[in-house]
Amino acid sequence: MTANISIFLPTFSLTNGMVSCEPPLFPNNPVVLDVVRKQPAQMIYVGDKYQQIYEWRGAVNAMEKIATQAETYLTTSFRFGPAIAEWASKLLLLLGEKRPLKGNAAVKSRVGSVEPRTILARTNASTIGAIIECLDKGKKPHLVGGTDELMNMLRGVQDLKEGKQSTVPDFFGFDKWEQVVEFAKSGEGDHPMSFVNLVEGAASAN
Repeated sequence: MTANISIFLPTFSLTNGMVSCEPPLFPNNPVVLDVVRKQPAQMIYVGDKYQQIYEWRGAVNAMEKIATQAETYLTTSFRFGPAIAEWASKLLLLLGEKRPLKGNAAVKSRVGSVEPRTILARTNASTIGAIIECLDKGKKPHLVGGTDELMNMLRGVQDLKEGKQSTVPDFFGFDKWEQVVEFAKSGEGDHPMSFVNLVEGAASAN
């Protein structure tokens, strides 16, 4: 049986493994968070509970699950100006955040409509969906960073449909495509649903 990170990481955690160096660890799932908590060392957690990703793969919002002796908040950004900070603060307020962001006064940022438009996608699925939407509207989209990752994901779909395990990280833990579809339909699988719909829609069209 091929062992991937979905196997050896939980095994490492169950054996109370110790990390013998000082690398940054990313506790974005319960297993890694458990490994971090077991380390006999001072822990410094740095993160943003409003930027959680990969929930559909079992990731957890570690910043809401840890208890610390002290907390310090970084609310000033040097990347953007006050205009963007103001809008970001309004959005964060809707999520219950009371501390406003502060922008860099030396950076002249503005908020408004611009052409050509830039689409920021959090997932491969939303990236593919945005590309298809642009093509349907007769536009010529350009994907920054190339298409290698997306092509690998599509190859992963093909592998799963053929009953083979995929090496694509998005599909770790799945043995066949039907499992991905069922997971997407569950309460934990909301994130990849758009990608599943795209794949299933393309299959139906053919």
